[in-house]
This record gives sequence, structure tokens and C-alpha cells, in this order.
Amino acid sequence: MTQNSRPTAPKAWHAKRPFASPGMIRRLASTVMVVGIVASIWGVAYDINGATQAKAEVAVAVHLRPERALKVGDTTPDGSPGTVLVQDGPEGLGPFAFTIPGIPGDSVRLDGHGHTLTLRSWGSTVPEQLLNRGGFAVVGLCVGLGAVWLRRVLTSIAEGRPFQPGNAARIAGMGALVALATLANTSFR
Repeated sequence: MTQNSRPTAPKAWHAKRPFASPGMIRRLASTVMVVGIVASIWGVAYDINGATQAKAEVAVAVHLRPERALKVGDTTPDGSPGTVLVQDGPEGLGPFAFTIPGIPGDSVRLDGHGHTLTLRSWGSTVPEQLLNRGGFAVVGLCVGLGAVWLRRVLTSIAEGRPFQPGNAARIAGMGALVALATLANTSFR
């Protein structure tokens, strides 16, 4: 004689004890908002601080293709103007100072090794400094706006309404902000 026993459902521990209480989600939402405000203020302040640094150095990342040499205008050993081919070797570059017509000597240099070199130039203007640090301002503002949207999503979850109609648009907006911040950081750096 076989006995059929009724299968018992596994106990659902999450039904008795929620993963995160509404109070914890609200505290997380407040923390996200504080981080967003700080990031927004810091990013813009860092960019404005760059504007006060006019006449200082501006550093720009230069990506060197491994199959090509970098052509740099310089003087040849006999003193005549010419082009110097710079190829990265195992020892790396630099700093490699070169002359550019109209710019005082030794104010522009190229250093680094690998496929990323850094071009450093003194005597910058205010717009050059703003553009040099502009990526940080854009990232800071994106973090701030994303924090506002994420806070709203978290509070709707804490209220027990995670599928509010606006939440999908907020999450899509946060994705767009991540893409924009990434693009701004790679464009300005």
C-alpha cells in the first residue's frame, strides 16, 4: 500500500519578515538625496574653481593609436622647423617638451606611456579651464537629478506602490543620465 502525502509548501520567510522596512527605505531615500545634493554642488564648484585658475596648466588626455606615430611640430637638430615623430616605447615618454609657433617655449609638454598620453599646456584661458573641468559639472548635475528621481522611486516603494506609472519614466531617465554623464566624462577628459 502506498501512501500519498500532501506536499507542503516551503515556508516563505519573506512573507513574515520584509527584506527592507519602509523606514529603512525612507532613510535610504534621504541618504540618496543628500549624496545627490553634495555631488551637484561639488561638480559645479569644481568647474567654477577651474575658471579661477586661468593662466594655469590645462591637461588633456591624448590617445595614441599603437599602429601610428604621433607627429609633433618641433625643430630639427640643425635648428630648422620640422616634424618629430614620437612613438611610445617600453620606457614611455617624457616629459617631452616641444615648441609650437606663437607659444612660449617649454609651456607645452607631452608625457606618459602606453596608449594614453597627457598634453599639458600653460597659459590657459577661462573657457579652456571651464571646458577642461566641464565633465565634472555635468556628472555632478546628472547625479543630483538622478538622486531626485531615485528618491521618488524609493518613497513609492516604501509606500507600497512600486509600480506607480511615473516610476518607469524615472528609471528610464536615470539610465539616460548615466549615458549622458559617461559621455560628458569621456568627452571633456
